[in-house]
Amino acid sequence: FDCGISSSHTYDVIEAEIEEIHSSYGLQGKVIATVTDNASNFAKAFRVCQPCHLESESENKEGDDEEPTFTDVIEALSTTSGDAQFSLPPHYKCASHTINLISTTDVDKHLNSCADTKAIYRSSIAKCSALWTKASRSTLASEQVEVSRRKLMVPTSLHENSLHEAISRIITIPLNELNPLWVKLGIKCLNEREYQFLKDYCTVMKPLTVALDILQGDECTYGNKRPSIHPFKIILFLDASYCMLQAIKTRFDAVLDSQEGLLAMATCPKFKLRWLRDEHRREYVKQLLITECCKAAPATENTNVSQMPASPAKMDFFEFQNQPTESFSAEKEVTDFLRSGYELEILNQFPNLKKMYMKYSSPTPSSAPVERLFSLGGLVLSPKSNRMSDRRFEKLLLMRYNHCLSPKENNNFFRVFQGCNKMRLD
Repeated sequence: FDCGISSSHTYDVIEAEIEEIHSSYGLQGKVIATVTDNASNFAKAFRVCQPCHLESESENKEGDDEEPTFTDVIEALSTTSGDAQFSLPPHYKCASHTINLISTTDVDKHLNSCADTKAIYRSSIAKCSALWTKASRSTLASEQVEVSRRKLMVPTSLHENSLHEAISRIITIPLNELNPLWVKLGIKCLNEREYQFLKDYCTVMKPLTVALDILQGDECTYGNKRPSIHPFKIILFLDASYCMLQAIKTRFDAVLDSQEGLLAMATCPKFKLRWLRDEHRREYVKQLLITECCKAAPATENTNVSQMPASPAKMDFFEFQNQPTESFSAEKEVTDFLRSGYELEILNQFPNLKKMYMKYSSPTPSSAPVERLFSLGGLVLSPKSNRMSDRRFEKLLLMRYNHCLSPKENNNFFRVFQGCNKMRLD
């Protein structure tokens, strides 16, 4: 929270600041992934600071036939660590920001590129913009709108779904009641073709707005990302769906085929394998679950544990050969999990899959909760509290944000927070 950057927000400055925060709070090696928006400086900072093992793997794949190179160990150990490159965790782009780019930039580009939709798209949006401007700047116009139906919503750049919600408010008013209102306000009326276009636009964009609302929730995990942007949820509503489907495949290419994303969604009891329609794809993800479950299982579970032999003093006349206990089966655990219920508490019955779920679903799919935290900071740091210290502001902000927690959860949270502060001061 105290990462005030006074210089330019270049990739190297961001890289050094994130590394400083990780080392201050003792987070090195504990962060699963970092979620940011789609800004190029963030993307470059994480792309340049790839972990060493990822770079070595990519180099091995490109050239396995190259001759090995040798390094002087004494020279490597004697060099100073000041020039050492930072290693940042994996980087995930904000899903909400990406879907917002699809619903605004890509859709706008597609509608303006087609001759059939360009004229009607521009005329209908221009007439809606005139109504929004009139209602927001004139009190009399706003009152007339409220008398007819209800208060209109003006689109803003800070709210991703604002354009869809603003148009939805307009089309709730029947055309025979809407045009007389526009005549009173001195605005050109919508014709039937433009009114139908706005209704079709809202129908087409509805799945993306629902996905945005889901991904921006505080309790949304990384496993909700892929099912929310599943192409089959959109193709049913689109007449010209090729543009949006291609935009989703292009912008979410790294998510759609990533192993971490597949495991995050498959280990979520709400989804499991239900969102996969291809049988071969379902079998592939199931085998991936079994493989990762074997890796997550402790070593003692993979070996047969036989019964301990009885002591000579307790030897019984009926003595038989010790039978080994049932060995751990990752396939059985995965199969039982896929046949179980859809409540989150069901993971307590499958400890290895629970570890996988906590590992791969820890990152949030969107940076919206953090942005809401920044917005809340403006309410805490008011003009009357301008002499507040950084430590006090941080504590008040966390108390304000976590006011919905129970007293026990608050105590546990601040115990961890005080431990992090003590580690940072040390």
